[in-house]
Amino acid sequence: MADRLPRVSLGQVVLIGNPENRRVQFFQEALQHFGQSPATVIAYCRLLQDPSQLGDVLKPGTILRIESPGENFDVEKQILCRGAAEAEEEGAPFLPVEQVGQLFFDRGLIIHPRQWYLGFRSLMREVKQQLAAVDDVFCMNSPADLIEFFDKTECHATCEAAGYPVAESFNPISSFEELMETMQQQNCQRVFLKLAHGSSASGVVAFSHHSNRTEVVTSAELVREKGGDQLYNSLKLRRYTDLDEIQVLIDLLCRERVHVEKWLPKASLKRGTTFDLRVVVINGRARHFVVRESRSPLTNLHLGNRRGDGNQLIQSMGESNWSDTLNLCEQVAGLYPESFQIGVDLLLTPGFRQRFILELNAFGDLLPEVRFEGRDTYQSEVWSLLRNASQYIP
Repeated sequence: MADRLPRVSLGQVVLIGNPENRRVQFFQEALQHFGQSPATVIAYCRLLQDPSQLGDVLKPGTILRIESPGENFDVEKQILCRGAAEAEEEGAPFLPVEQVGQLFFDRGLIIHPRQWYLGFRSLMREVKQQLAAVDDVFCMNSPADLIEFFDKTECHATCEAAGYPVAESFNPISSFEELMETMQQQNCQRVFLKLAHGSSASGVVAFSHHSNRTEVVTSAELVREKGGDQLYNSLKLRRYTDLDEIQVLIDLLCRERVHVEKWLPKASLKRGTTFDLRVVVINGRARHFVVRESRSPLTNLHLGNRRGDGNQLIQSMGESNWSDTLNLCEQVAGLYPESFQIGVDLLLTPGFRQRFILELNAFGDLLPEVRFEGRDTYQSEVWSLLRNASQYIP
């Protein structure tokens, strides 16, 4: 049974995405749930070949949603091709267009994230131009914001400059040797190192160095072959203690640009585990959330971690403290008023004494089975569009 809402039509909704992806399916189902016409889908593979086709579809009153380009190897290759020239120009590791064309799917292989980011940024800039040419188009996630969300260093700097609590970060690190020197200078024994342009925990490293013992826990698997060393995303966390392997792994990541910040202690609800939070802010209001509980430093759920008990968390924190936590998420999301939905990753320290913003996620609303007021995230987004239709439909 559809939710009770004023009889409003959203009119034309256009969705940029990979048609076969479940994200597209979920959003179409949410539109159908509220009796809306399905969105016109513009596939990334077509948009990358001819960005001007977006302008052919847009008209005043259109609502545009940009979905993740992920989980489609052909799209990944096209984005890499688009970023090749700029990556070469700035001296970043890259694959020429001809070599990208010869790539075959190799599950988990991390292929030049900086080159990918430059290609994605180029595409988003073209989308922005197409949007600027048509009046009264409401874009649910601004291309400029997406570009920044895919640069962890830039996004971290924006949050810090605005006065929001974030982990202390290092200046740019270009090698394992430089990382060790910086940690020594700052008397720091534990850091998180993340690919600046990674997502879904790709290339995330929890790095510790105590009394000449160095250890890494990471989602990256180092594969050493005659043809060269490669990194793969792994669903099984890897633990490295061999210093030679660690140096190779860190150097490979640093070549692609990394964001390094101090490793903060996390709160716990259960002995032997810690957790952090993913909170989805929709139209300025914190709604759905997930407690990401883990026995390892990395809490991403696709790495075999589990969802914790949200009610237990709220009871443990107290309503006032919980309310302040949601308020913080809403305030930091307010730094990006042109993004209708934002996934906020947030850390609570032991005893819930402090809160820190970990990351802001462009496509952080994929939380299947998580409901707020009876709706999943996609339904909440469409419901909020309908409730506030006069703001978006001329």
